[in-house]
Amino acid sequence: MRALLRCLLWAVLIPVLALGAAAQSVDAKLYAKAQGPDLVVAVELTPGFGSWIYDDEDPGDFAVATSLAFGGVDGAVWSKARFPDPTVKPGPLAVNQVFKKRIVAYAIAPGAAAGADPGAVTATLTGQVCGGRLCVNVAKGLTASGAGAGALWAGRPAGPRGRGAGRPHQ
Repeated sequence: MRALLRCLLWAVLIPVLALGAAAQSVDAKLYAKAQGPDLVVAVELTPGFGSWIYDDEDPGDFAVATSLAFGGVDGAVWSKARFPDPTVKPGPLAVNQVFKKRIVAYAIAPGAAAGADPGAVTATLTGQVCGGRLCVNVAKGLTASGAGAGALWAGRPAGPRGRGAGRPHQ
């Protein structure tokens, strides 16, 4: 009887533990295209079920901000990624700015399109993804997956100076 109870306990516990471990994840996709003289990128970030990622601004001593760095095209000087407005999440130690659902962050390399291959653009995502009471650091290298659908670009801020959707970051 004890062995049967132990088997039942593990049969219930293992999937719950696996779900908790899988919850700390973020899916990231990079899209790039030439737009006039500029290269523009969109990075789609989707936290896993029950997860969140922190805002790109300093979240304090107990969390790691999400950041994106771009490369892969010689001579391109990239703007800082523009993130949408975050959700406010009160916590026991601080009030954090987080993303719990799919977001798209944008960046631009003014004047870099001439002779450049948008497919060569790369990005590095760093930060922290949290779910429940556990946070894990994340570092992912991304390569461009084409230009992306037209709807992906609908929320892109106009110009490199921070006009348009989201908060200006320079």
